[in-house]
Amino acid sequence: MLVLLACIYASFASVCSALIILEFDGSWRPSPRDPIPGFRSQTAQASFSNTAAASAALFKSDGNSADEERLFAIGAKSLSGSRTSADAEYEGLLMGLDQLETALSSQDDDVLLGEHQELIIRGDCKAVIDQLNSRSNPRKTEMYYKQSIEKILRIRDCSSVTKVAFEHVPRESNMICDALCKLLLNIDQKRVVASVQDLICSGEEDIISNEKSTIPLSTNMRKRSMKKKSFRPKSKHYEVAMEEILNSSRICQSSRLALACLLSRSAVHTNDVAILLQLSDFCLQSSRMFAKIYWGDTSSITATKDALRTVSILCELLAMLFANAEEEAQKLKRKHKIVASEVEDLTEKLNEVLDSIFELCTTNKNHNDALFPYSEVYASKLIDEVKYQQQLLEWNALANRSGVWLTIN
Repeated sequence: MLVLLACIYASFASVCSALIILEFDGSWRPSPRDPIPGFRSQTAQASFSNTAAASAALFKSDGNSADEERLFAIGAKSLSGSRTSADAEYEGLLMGLDQLETALSSQDDDVLLGEHQELIIRGDCKAVIDQLNSRSNPRKTEMYYKQSIEKILRIRDCSSVTKVAFEHVPRESNMICDALCKLLLNIDQKRVVASVQDLICSGEEDIISNEKSTIPLSTNMRKRSMKKKSFRPKSKHYEVAMEEILNSSRICQSSRLALACLLSRSAVHTNDVAILLQLSDFCLQSSRMFAKIYWGDTSSITATKDALRTVSILCELLAMLFANAEEEAQKLKRKHKIVASEVEDLTEKLNEVLDSIFELCTTNKNHNDALFPYSEVYASKLIDEVKYQQQLLEWNALANRSGVWLTIN
């Protein structure tokens, strides 16, 4: 589980009456969002993706003005396992309550609060706030509800908190927590893509370092039929990477195609027949389905469908040549009217087509930036696009004045 936690402690003068504000949020995505314009989000496997994050922020105020609310702790974490939106919201609340309990029990003068305090808990999920205000029954979230109430009662009994109130606020009034959840989800999704990239690199290194794993292209090898020969990937890393590309519900459409391009280059470099055949089938299916996963202009859809079909043919042809199935390779060349006969020429043609597909899948044309899906650059642009940048700038300014304790696990 990825945990991003930053605690900011600032010196405040003790006052007779003070407000403690706990803001929380939870974000749940049934399927990964695609950062590349034109690509649709997945729906078929949505229920198996289920990524979620939770965040919380703690403020202190003398109660005179909202402008005097000062941040002293903030945190966010990704959530594993099957979750609902309400589950994620409660996780954010529980995390904030845990941090508040730690702050109240601290003997550090910088975090000691006033003698008579009111705790205000704010969230943008009306269902959760209504449950906390006893206006509705928790039902499916009863476990989280009971845990929250127990923590609140313990905080009230063991501190100078004399009153607890629950407030529903619009999302724009909960900007910091909302932005942190979205940022964390994008970092999480980026890690999934990066892990497949690492598998591809590791697979290529394994094969190159193991001379016995490499099948040299030789005219002296006995001719064999593709139908009579079963092929296995040369590297377990390749096999896992291919499985992720084909079936992982945590990878968006543009990332799936971009990773397939990277694996295609690597498989050609290592003469991996099995992976090339699987990629040939994948690209053919993607070509047939492309109009359903991409809503760009007709010319772009047609060009990419043709490019994917070409990649499918070239991957199959190179696999045949690497397996020394010359007779079947010649039939495929005649069928598709392929003039090039040398492996080097076919590889060059394949790389040209892969370049065009990779560019489409990794370029955000709205910003004229080449972005690999779920990069930090994209995450920062996301925050800017949803107008949270100002809030984060204010948070950073406060952090620079007060000092930051940051741990990443």
